[in-house]
Amino acid sequence: MLDTNGLHDIAIEPVRGALSDHYDPIHRVVRLSEPVYYESSISAVSVACHEVGHAIQHKQHYPMLVLRHRIFPAVNFASGIAPFLLLGGFIFSWTGLIGLGIIFFSVAVAFQLITLPVEFNASNRARDLMVQEGYIANNEERGVAKVLNAAALTYVAAALLSMLELLRYVMIFTNSNNRN
Repeated sequence: MLDTNGLHDIAIEPVRGALSDHYDPIHRVVRLSEPVYYESSISAVSVACHEVGHAIQHKQHYPMLVLRHRIFPAVNFASGIAPFLLLGGFIFSWTGLIGLGIIFFSVAVAFQLITLPVEFNASNRARDLMVQEGYIANNEERGVAKVLNAAALTYVAAALLSMLELLRYVMIFTNSNNRN
């Protein structure tokens, strides 16, 4: 699939652990967990093709992927400091620190929301290419769709949980301000 899409320079490497599959745009490598790398099940092929979908997105400068890569350094900083700001604000009852923590946490939530179309697009690309290029039979397409949708829904669940947590912090912040 990489070769078909002109990505001859992208390596594929096995990595230890399960659920560690990813495309590394900096080193231009698809890294697949050992179960995915060494198996030929519908699930393994679907996950591998999904990661290739990210490599194709990178080649084609898919806008949401470009945005995700550009904001990653800020997100990395914000998500690292937000818990300390929130904790410090709660311990010392300092609403200004809580507010700052909420702002930083919001950056991480925004990142998760930006990730959703990136993941769904990679899955759609994978499914379409698997069918077009004959990697799967027609009767296997439904199984592929189930695997790819289940993987994408984990990102939806994570984003929803983060949004609910953010809402909780906002409500605590609002209640603290109303008492003062």
